[in-house]
Order: sequence, then C-alpha cells, then structure tokens
Amino acid sequence: MSTSSKALAVSTSSSLVAVTAVTVSHSPQTVVWVMWACWAALAVVTVAIVAGERRQGA
Repeated sequence: MSTSSKALAVSTSSSLVAVTAVTVSHSPQTVVWVMWACWAALAVVTVAIVAGERRQGA
C-alpha cells in the first residue's frame, strides 16, 4: 500500500471520529445526514483505491 493510500485511510478513519462527534453533539439534522453521506462516499472511494492497489500488487 502506497504512502498516499495509507494517508487516505487514516484521514477517512479520523473523519469518522469527527462525524461521530458532531452527530453526538447535535440532534439529527439535515447537515448531519449530509455529513454522513459525504463520509460514506469517502469511505467507498478509499476502499476502492486500497483494493485496486492490492490487486495490482498481488
């Protein structure tokens, strides 16, 4: 796994913590659902990139 993919994975994980903290501090509002949708899209992209790199390296 390349350095940039590791950084992307760490960033995705840390953003999960941030989104969770905002969700806990605010009752479910539209902005919270938008944040979760954006995080889900980021997670899908991260998994696709990491999986693609692993397939190329295998």
